[in-house]
Amino acid sequence: MRCKWEFRVSAGRPPLDAVSVVIVGSAGPGFARRMGARGITVAQTSEQDPGKAVRDYLAGTLAPPAPHEHHHGHGDHDDACNCGG
Repeated sequence: MRCKWEFRVSAGRPPLDAVSVVIVGSAGPGFARRMGARGITVAQTSEQDPGKAVRDYLAGTLAPPAPHEHHHGHGDHDDACNCGG
């Protein structure tokens, strides 16, 4: 997915408080954990069209995420890179 949303809030309720699902191309366990703590579902997909991804999510047919190839070299892997690998 090539969409990126950025929120800046000066006062009031943070925009993420109104979100129940985020649909992403990839997400590490740290991101998923932080979103889960806010009650937000993280749905990963290989779908590149954002509109189709939303329609497919709502229909329960969202394509699974693409396999993550782990080429950025970690010794004993930890959550520092947030890649989930």
